[in-house]
Order: sequence, then structure tokens, then C-alpha cells
Amino acid sequence: MNYDVLIIGTGIAGLYTALNLREDIRILIITKNKFRDCNSYLAQGGISTSLGTFDEENYIKDTLKAGTYRNNKSAVKLLEKKSIENIDNLVKNWSSF
Repeated sequence: MNYDVLIIGTGIAGLYTALNLREDIRILIITKNKFRDCNSYLAQGGISTSLGTFDEENYIKDTLKAGTYRNNKSAVKLLEKKSIENIDNLVKNWSSF
């Protein structure tokens, strides 16, 4: 069989990537064992967000501290800005998985 896209990993990053590809693309997703044997499912990875604009600055400070200030501050700000939208999209499309 031929595929247009190969995604290695069934964690949140791999599944979210597949979810955001066009529907006419043939996708193959490969997992190491079982799709639940991933850090995202085991709560060792994931996604986070601030609860509102009042919490935005603390979220950014906490994220920078957790990354021992090696993170890219503009990337952290972008993550905070887009996280609610992406979480809502995941919840809306959860049944696709």
C-alpha cells in the first residue's frame, strides 16, 4: 500500500497531526506496541493552558521556570495563546480517534 503521510507515534502530537491533515490524504500511523503505550496516554506528556487572561503571565513564568529558562519565550507565549483553541479542537474531534 502507498501512503501520502507516515506518522510515527500515537501520542498527542502524532494523533493531533493526523487530525489536522486533509481528509483526502492517506495516512499511516505507526506505534511501538499499543496505541495506549505512549507518554501522552500515561500522563507523562500532554498539553496545558492558562485558565484566563488573569493567569497568562503566571502560566508563562511557570512554563519558563519548568524549562529551566531554556525555552524560547516567544514559543511559550504562542503556546499559551493557541492552547485553548487546540484543546477545544481536540475535545470536539475526540470521537475521531
